[in-house]
Amino acid sequence: ILVIDDELEICKQISLILSKQGYEVTYANSYKEFVDLELRNFDYDVVLVDLWLKNSSKQGIDIINELKFSQEIEDAQKILLNF
Repeated sequence: ILVIDDELEICKQISLILSKQGYEVTYANSYKEFVDLELRNFDYDVVLVDLWLKNSSKQGIDIINELKFSQEIEDAQKILLNF
């Protein structure tokens, strides 16, 4: 599972909750971190994205739209969140 949120504490809390349930979780605190992860190796079944990413060149909806057209992740579930 990949969590994308600009608030580090939210990323940590979501990661903790999901990890306790047995999921492997990675998080990115910005669009730039997401791109860095995506370029390395995108192997996620679920992507949770915050709707509003402060101080970012792209917002959550932009990331979801990018992922919809990505061959590597077309089967992954994409979920847009608003905290």
